[in-house]
Amino acid sequence: MPKVLFLACSSHSGSTLLTFLVNLHPKMIAVGHMVGWDSESDEYIQCSCGERLDECPFFRNMHEALKAQGLPFSYNHFGTRYNLVQNDRLNRTLTAHLPYLHNSRLEAIRDLAVRSIPAFSQKISLTNRINHAFIECALAYKGATVFVENAAGNPFRLRLLRHIQGLDIYTVYLVRDFRGVALSNMKRRGWDPVTATKVWLRQQGDILRIVGEGQRFIRVYYEDFATSTNETLAEIHRFVGLEPRTFDGDFKETEHHVLGNVMRLKSSTINPDTRWRTELSVEDLAAITNTATAFARRHPNHPVSELVEHYLNA
Repeated sequence: MPKVLFLACSSHSGSTLLTFLVNLHPKMIAVGHMVGWDSESDEYIQCSCGERLDECPFFRNMHEALKAQGLPFSYNHFGTRYNLVQNDRLNRTLTAHLPYLHNSRLEAIRDLAVRSIPAFSQKISLTNRINHAFIECALAYKGATVFVENAAGNPFRLRLLRHIQGLDIYTVYLVRDFRGVALSNMKRRGWDPVTATKVWLRQQGDILRIVGEGQRFIRVYYEDFATSTNETLAEIHRFVGLEPRTFDGDFKETEHHVLGNVMRLKSSTINPDTRWRTELSVEDLAAITNTATAFARRHPNHPVSELVEHYLNA
């Protein structure tokens, strides 16, 4: 039975870097965002190996292997994303969280209702087949036993994968200092510091409850694997039943076919990102800290409050 290591985290938490690091192990293969990009057919998408996806040896192999099984797969539409309807907002309502509600019991009832609709059930079954085949073909390409998926920002995909028979799911809950994540979202999305912090708090709540629906998961702090890399990697390797392998300092020396953020095309060494310490203004830092602290005071027993205290006391 294929083992799948799922990286559950918010965006901008270091998951692309961790994807490269775990892919160094000869028995692990990581391709980053295995849902690919829903893009126009002529859009240039570059693999971390430097080639276009349609010229990359790994993705060409995936294309041929899935086509041989009679499964739809193209370089801009992998077929692994759970798209039940064309409208993105409605699709999230059907497959992720309900509008304004973040409740696992209500989502479980919703999932049963969705699967009772024949058209949706057929789409889910086909997507399950494609995901299972994608994972098996990727493992066969490298001769690995553990497939790693980076689904940063979408913990609900973990729940969907758990419904696929024949997959052995393990989860790494990756978390980064909320001040660093807030700065990234302020710069990339134009959010104000309060909004950026509230989004992080809500996302961590969703991630923790989805991860908690399973039994096997470990928590990894970005700051730990960025500074104590071999110790953290050894913990992850043992978690999925592999012998630990050490990291020699340049993760680009190994063949990688990773999809993710732009760092996959640039860096080849670990440079811990602590820019929030110097780039956040005094006012923005205060707004972020006050928003997180206020949440922790209102919800003293909430697991996200534990994360806030962890970073404020670090």
